Amino acid sequence: MEEVVRGADIAVGGTTSSDVMTREEWLKPGSLFISLARRELDPDGWKRMDKIVIDSWEMNMRMPVFNAMVEKGQISRDHVHAEIQEVVAGSKPGRTHEVERILIHTTGMVAHDIALAHYLFVKAKAAGRGIRLPAARPPE
Repeated sequence: MEEVVRGADIAVGGTTSSDVMTREEWLKPGSLFISLARRELDPDGWKRMDKIVIDSWEMNMRMPVFNAMVEKGQISRDHVHAEIQEVVAGSKPGRTHEVERILIHTTGMVAHDIALAHYLFVKAKAAGRGIRLPAARPPE
């Protein structure tokens, strides 16, 4: 995973694994990491991110992995910059400095995930960014 994340402007997790997939130190200044599940970013690295945006504090607290991070002191409500709707509505700022490293962590509220993925896709396509992947081949 390191070779995929290191140097990327935007990295999106999407694994069903319970293993840590990304380390905070792999994320360059100005990067955005979007975690769609569990422990995709090392829990010890959360506090070192410049901004953390989540979909819902209450919903995250119902998730065993997130709740355990709070109990262990790896994250607290004070570390969370905003809930995603606050950034979208403009009541809290998004990126304010070009070197900020931002973590967006969602709990699986699918409407948010789809909207965010579509927004990023449209912006990246308009800017001529990204890597086109080959079409999947049907199984033989």
